[in-house]
Amino acid sequence: MGEPVTIPTAPTRPVDEGEGGVPAVATGRSWRRRRRPPTLRTFLVLSGVYLAAVVALGVWMASRNGGTFTYPLDDPYIHLALADNLVHHGSWGVTPGVFESASSSPAWTLLVSGGMVALPVRDVLVPLVLSVGSGLLLVWQIAALDPFCRLPWAWRWIGLAAAAVPLGLLHLTFVGMEHLLHAALVLAIVTRIDALVEPGSDAGARHRRRVALWLLALAAAVRMETLFLAAGLALALAAVPPRTGTHGIVTRVRRGIPVVVAAGIPVAAMAAVNLVFGHYPIANSVMVKTSLADPGKAAFPQLLLEPQTYGTALSELVKAPEVAVLLIGVGLLAIACRDRRWPAWQVAAVAVLVAAALNVVLGNLGWYGRYNAYLVAACYGVLFPLAADPNSVRAVAAVRRLPGRGLTVGVLALVLLAAPVQLLRASWLPTAGSEIYRQQGQMARFLADSYAGEAVAVSDLGFVAWRHDGPVVDLWGLASIEVVRALRGNRYDVAFMDALVREHGVRAIVIYDSWFEDRRDGVPSSWVPVEEWCLDGGTIRIVGGRCVTWYGPTADDAAELRRRLDDGRSLPGGTSYRRLDGRPEA
Repeated sequence: MGEPVTIPTAPTRPVDEGEGGVPAVATGRSWRRRRRPPTLRTFLVLSGVYLAAVVALGVWMASRNGGTFTYPLDDPYIHLALADNLVHHGSWGVTPGVFESASSSPAWTLLVSGGMVALPVRDVLVPLVLSVGSGLLLVWQIAALDPFCRLPWAWRWIGLAAAAVPLGLLHLTFVGMEHLLHAALVLAIVTRIDALVEPGSDAGARHRRRVALWLLALAAAVRMETLFLAAGLALALAAVPPRTGTHGIVTRVRRGIPVVVAAGIPVAAMAAVNLVFGHYPIANSVMVKTSLADPGKAAFPQLLLEPQTYGTALSELVKAPEVAVLLIGVGLLAIACRDRRWPAWQVAAVAVLVAAALNVVLGNLGWYGRYNAYLVAACYGVLFPLAADPNSVRAVAAVRRLPGRGLTVGVLALVLLAAPVQLLRASWLPTAGSEIYRQQGQMARFLADSYAGEAVAVSDLGFVAWRHDGPVVDLWGLASIEVVRALRGNRYDVAFMDALVREHGVRAIVIYDSWFEDRRDGVPSSWVPVEEWCLDGGTIRIVGGRCVTWYGPTADDAAELRRRLDDGRSLPGGTSYRRLDGRPEA
């Protein structure tokens, strides 16, 4: 047994200065806030500001589109199409009765389905309502952590408000997808890592451990990137010697097994369902958006062996500066304040850094900030408890040399540095919604009105799949397994495209020509171009291209498409059309 540790009753050096340079302890003013503000009151203020901003911005966005609310991305309409078919036809896919692994977030699709049945709002608003609920979960956790509670009240409220910005809280609310829910779950997991590091044997400790594992499982059902966090946590637990009992490597590895199992079960279940229906174990969207759809790619382990995989890592971080800033903060804190006893925050820091490394190597960042949110939340889970709790801060050796509020101010500086890029993305919301409305929305409206019950083909799936009542062929592959198989088999060319649309009896095609000319084999010469719809104005922010082109698979289909376009075309201001068949404009 070692000598007992004696805690001095008075500081030998000032940890925070009061008036005239006198230590705050000596003047009776604690460097910690005298009373932590109630969480509920903080939450009510923050949620009030958040909801007011959502209402104001939502009204503004709708006013740009003739009073029609439109999501700023096409992707939420994929979830709506899947959920609608699940509720009304009992099938999982964008075409009734046909299974397609078109969702990388089955849990979110199920939530949207349930919302369509239970929520007293129009179906199109269900993802928005669910996103607002997810945003409120994040706001509650920020209020409960209250990382800037030791700062003067003005800076405290500035910090709390600013904390929502790197998460992309406002613009991801209007994206209407699973990313805010995933971020909320990840933040809850990282702040509970202590239950996994030193689980304890009493009932309360076992309960906290079970909660952490259930949160991991739920997060994995929402986004597969949770596996990166689980891998990082399992690695950190294997590296950390337990404070009691044996220190063998087997014991350390064993502590991480429940973490991997909890996150792996939902992903394995999704893979099993896909395999039963003859699909690849991973969702089409993940296959197409990563290099897994490239010929010969077998699995993620194979990607890890390829040098070009690592060449993209730096570019991924460049696309997500808010993540890079916070990761630098977590990394510096982990290095400067490392403790050989490995407190829970240090385990969490290692887990987050490993998760981020896996994400930038194997995943994507930067696309409107939505793939970044969970990593921002994970960094918050490390930094915010340290900034808020004086005991945990002062237990970190290197922080003892800082003034009492030094770490808190440092965390606030990181948050403020991470905010600008997300503010820029949020400023695009009205323009992004307008682009989707003027292009994707008009494509969907025309096909719903003029080709109901008939097969159509697209390159950008969402809005058309949501509005169109009939088969939809996704030439890019997110909802058509034939495309993914052709990509992996190196068979995707113009002959395949033409055969695919003929096999499905497609009567009209609308695509971004540039996608296929730049990244695929081009467009079949047998398709007859009929018309081009283009967005007028300045820089394109969100949609896949300024112009979409309408084709008929055959000359007869093209003539019928021309007739229906002349009868049914009704484009809003800011969208123009140009005939491509040599006939004069009507």
